[in-house]
Amino acid sequence: MADKILLTTMALDIGGAETHITELAKALKKSGYDVTVASNGGVYVSELTDAGVKHVCIPLHSKKPCFVLQSYCKLKALIKKEKFDVVHAHARIPAFLCGLLAKQLKFRFVTSAHGTYDVSLFWKLISNWGERTLAVSYDIKEYLINHYKVPSDTIAITINGIDTNRYCKEIDTARIMDEFGLQTGGRRVLYVSRIDHEAAHVGFFLVQAAKELAKEYPDLQIVLVGGGTAFAKLKQEVEAANEQIGRRVLVLTGARTDINHFCAWADIFVGVSRAALEAMSAECVTILSGSQGNLGLFGEHNLQDALDTNFTCRGRPMADASTLQAYLREVFALSCEERAAMGAYNRSIVQTYYSIDKMAKDAMDVYQAMKPYKQYRQGDVLLNGYYGFGNKGDDALLQVIIEHIRAQYPNARLTVLSRRPKLTKRMFGVHSINRFHPIMMARVLRRGKVLIYGGGSLLQSVTSSRSLLYYTWVLRLAKYAGIRTMLFANGIGPFASLRDQKRAADALAKVDSIIVRDAASLQTLDSLGVNTEQVFVTADPVFCLKGADQGWCRHWLAKAGLAPGEAYFAISMRRWKWLDKDFEDKIVQFCLYVKKQYGLVPLFLSMQKEKDWQICSTVSARAGGLCIEALSSSELHTIVSQAAFVCGMRLHLLICAAAAGVPVIGIAYDPKVNALFADLENHKLLPASQIDEETLKSFADEAVKEDRILLQKKAQTMREKAEESFAKMDELLREALG
Repeated sequence: MADKILLTTMALDIGGAETHITELAKALKKSGYDVTVASNGGVYVSELTDAGVKHVCIPLHSKKPCFVLQSYCKLKALIKKEKFDVVHAHARIPAFLCGLLAKQLKFRFVTSAHGTYDVSLFWKLISNWGERTLAVSYDIKEYLINHYKVPSDTIAITINGIDTNRYCKEIDTARIMDEFGLQTGGRRVLYVSRIDHEAAHVGFFLVQAAKELAKEYPDLQIVLVGGGTAFAKLKQEVEAANEQIGRRVLVLTGARTDINHFCAWADIFVGVSRAALEAMSAECVTILSGSQGNLGLFGEHNLQDALDTNFTCRGRPMADASTLQAYLREVFALSCEERAAMGAYNRSIVQTYYSIDKMAKDAMDVYQAMKPYKQYRQGDVLLNGYYGFGNKGDDALLQVIIEHIRAQYPNARLTVLSRRPKLTKRMFGVHSINRFHPIMMARVLRRGKVLIYGGGSLLQSVTSSRSLLYYTWVLRLAKYAGIRTMLFANGIGPFASLRDQKRAADALAKVDSIIVRDAASLQTLDSLGVNTEQVFVTADPVFCLKGADQGWCRHWLAKAGLAPGEAYFAISMRRWKWLDKDFEDKIVQFCLYVKKQYGLVPLFLSMQKEKDWQICSTVSARAGGLCIEALSSSELHTIVSQAAFVCGMRLHLLICAAAAGVPVIGIAYDPKVNALFADLENHKLLPASQIDEETLKSFADEAVKEDRILLQKKAQTMREKAEESFAKMDELLREALG
């Protein structure tokens, strides 16, 4: 049976988001999904029903309490009756109501962000962005992260898909030409938009521009399509302008659903967003200008800007009537051949980046990644580690482990013990509890089947004996509760005292399965008297981490100040009590040397804000570099993979680089860094307590010349070792879960 999908939106009248939803619903239906759309209705309802998509009329268009309550009740009844697998909301009021219902009715909940919204306290409080969010551009994804703190990895980028068969030059335009008395030749300009006070600035500017342009171009005709709150005012100005000009240059049509016919008629389009893409598909020369900004005449020179803002020009300076006049004169001056070439290029961009199939696939990928709610027949898998502390390395570990268990055991519930369970739940879509809450701990241990210590150096006391006390205490509780225990790719030690060694040895003796990430940890276990015959030595699970969307990472780096095409090397630092007293000065000089010698920008990556940000930002400013903090694990992996080389203290930054076949220089502050470099057979390692500036520079000279093919082969070997550890995990899970 096909998955059942409910799409909710305010209404289906003229607009970019409304067209997006209509095309998405039809494409999902074509792909075999059982699709229902709920909205207040509108002009696109008949198009949906003709395509076999069900529509339910619910007054989701209004924030008035009576309508909100009515919508809530109708949505609840509909979802309970139809038992949808996924509910996908496309506006804030529907998202708010669906978010409330998701907690009660247990359906998977997705939202789409089509634009930016009011970020006042009230609207932020009622905004709900679902378990996963689809954003129609990189700048909207950035907006969601900055204003709503939506975790980056829960936001997927999608597009406004265009049906290029529907929007093409071959459409018969005779009907609309007869209806509105449009000319067949001459200079034909089209503007399509909602004619609302906040959205139709360019339409009013075109009316002003027409008064001057009509004097120079007697064959000029400008058609404005759309309806809305400012329609009456625009109509008044259009009539006055035509009277002043002395002929009918401006034509105002009102709201239409046959936009493709107007696009086929026009040869020049002025506007933004989906309407611009539809016109481009019909090979119109396009001037990108709207109420949120202006990019001017579209072409290869501003393609990336247009892609980054989803053709909205959001955040760019706005145009005025005189600016539009200049753009139109520039187009009018082109030859027919030049305009045809620009139109063909525009259509090719739509075909490459904005197909209906890609838009539908974006949504389907999100739906498929969110398994339907099922009864957790296999019981709980508990994950414990240094989670919820904002450490990017440990977040990466958790992400890799969760992805594997979900793929292999979809009917097992994952529960993560975290310092900040709400954040962990939001970031990874798992059940999470406070790692220090005794009642919650007792409850999950009672129903749990397996406790996995997921990566990291958990059993050690060099940072604090309190950490060792906590992790050994949880292991004892787990054994008392009768559940299986595993150390998964852990680092063991060092220990500050014999007492700590004994405490660790006692706890480890009762663990069912031990996998360590390096040979040094195996030696530590042997010294503790632990039977190592059944201990498996592997590689860190982060060697299996997948990267994020490269386009998004380029956007992120550009926002941080990196120029397009500018090369960089990545560097990480952290506070540490045993740092060389001249450590910062030496790192500054090292960065300045690499920048001058090789033209590489120092990109400082803060892996944990409370311990890294201050030193990274300070040294970055002195060295003329850039500093980034808010990265997800997958984004970190992608950005590191594009670096010329990586120099750092943080273990998992170095692992990300090694996994991508990027040269690495290590600054060892902890034995785990030494252990990694021993496994990698890499000599480019210096102690943080005794940095030698000249040696560091010589390591950089080696790194920029290093053989990447050889490094990638080493990375593949480490990745295979890490994958073997997952096979060992599966053995225990099969025994425990059945």
